[in-house]
Amino acid sequence: MITKRLFGTLVNGQKVTEYSLSNEHGMQVDILDMGGIIRRWLVPATNSSDNSCLLYTSPSPRDLST
Repeated sequence: MITKRLFGTLVNGQKVTEYSLSNEHGMQVDILDMGGIIRRWLVPATNSSDNSCLLYTSPSPRDLST
């Protein structure tokens, strides 16, 4: 499944979209259209409750408008 949402807006007014790709096995990756940044990558874990591989919460504050 692929979903998209507005992630934020840069200081120059450009909107940043996040695309989330997931499958039936629980794998999920969130990608920003700002240079193809992988923001989050989740992989099902069999022996742990933490399934986070990579986390990126937001662009640098200097990149976003207020």
